[in-house]
Amino acid sequence: MIVHILRTGKPAWQSPPATAPVFLATFLAVIVSLALPHTPLAGVLGFTDLPAWFLGWVAFVLLAYATTAELVKRW
Repeated sequence: MIVHILRTGKPAWQSPPATAPVFLATFLAVIVSLALPHTPLAGVLGFTDLPAWFLGWVAFVLLAYATTAELVKRW
């Protein structure tokens, strides 16, 4: 996420990735990271299912981080 924010001087929502592979790679990384704990590999890797409240907390922290990065970039 932060790479998409810092790669340009404009706000991230005004300057989307120029190529589909960049967007696709980011999207796939998010999907794989969210899905991996629910696959048979989870036991092998020692992953456990996170509670829903924790995922909400992570979303809040990411939003705060992105907002701060945008503000600092403008400053």
